Amino acid sequence: MGSLEGTRETPHAVASTATTADESPGALQRRPALPPRKVFWDPVHGEISLHPVSVAIVDTPEFQRLRHIRQLGLVSYVYPGASHSRFEHSLGTAHLARLLGARLRDNQPELNVTEKELLCLEVAGLCHDLGHGPFSHIWERFYRSGARDRGLAPVWTHEAMSCKLLEHLITANGLQDVFDAWELHFGQGLTHRDLKLIQDLIMANLEGAKPSRRFLFQIVSNDDSGLDVDKWDYYLRDCHAVGVTCGFQYERLVSSARVIRGPDGAAHIAFRDKEVGNVYEMFRTRSRLHHSVYRHHFVGVVEAMVCDALRLADEKANFVFGGDGRRLCLWQTTHEAILPGAGKAKLKDFATLTDSL
Repeated sequence: MGSLEGTRETPHAVASTATTADESPGALQRRPALPPRKVFWDPVHGEISLHPVSVAIVDTPEFQRLRHIRQLGLVSYVYPGASHSRFEHSLGTAHLARLLGARLRDNQPELNVTEKELLCLEVAGLCHDLGHGPFSHIWERFYRSGARDRGLAPVWTHEAMSCKLLEHLITANGLQDVFDAWELHFGQGLTHRDLKLIQDLIMANLEGAKPSRRFLFQIVSNDDSGLDVDKWDYYLRDCHAVGVTCGFQYERLVSSARVIRGPDGAAHIAFRDKEVGNVYEMFRTRSRLHHSVYRHHFVGVVEAMVCDALRLADEKANFVFGGDGRRLCLWQTTHEAILPGAGKAKLKDFATLTDSL
């Protein structure tokens, strides 16, 4: 997946502006430049355009790590085409999150969906899988079994890890100063309040959300109906990769989406009754993927073998150099990164883990 553009300015670039009427003659004021949106070409969605805030995040080592984590883990042992990564899925989810949010804004101006909310939706879609471990969901299975062996409650999830890594990559790469400057001059940066909203969108955390804004929390991850852009993208992308028929059209769902007041008085996303067949086809596609791909009997055998190998190897060897000079086991690296107060070194340790263990 590559950019359609030529070279672009780094997010840290500054540019000189022309003198304004209230400046003394010849005076130049230096201010941060807001780069243009960057365009990527995607085999599923075609042209994807990302906000410069998203591009700055994509350009970090922590996000680039997703290139080395396969979306479908070990499914390629059965379907050789299933070699796509979390990287392109994240770009696609960001694209769809903004697309659905913008369509709701255009169809229902009374919702007062702001440009900042659209940016937060885009970044939430972009970063929702940032915390995945090697081999995607197999890592969660490995972690839970390790917690059980140690008599501990499993506290690590990839969603919670995504939120922690997002904070870490902003700090570790000096992006907060850049975002603050863009916010000051253009109103298009990320504040700490925006970051909290992004994390809540990733976690579908409704605590403190106003009833009138509940619909925003059903776009990236919809715990109510399962109709969210994360699933739309990976259904389409996985079907494209393995050759399974995809029977639904997300474009029709986006076009028909409306926000209504539910019995609880909160705002929810709903779809036209004429789209019931399309929704049914979406769930049929999901069922087809689970039956034929995700839970293929041979995929399950390979996953069990790899999970057992990880557990045995973790008992015999230490893989990761800790930031403080320690050598850590894989399970310990994962567990310590999610604990409250985990420092920069522990998060950096986790961010070294990819499929190429």
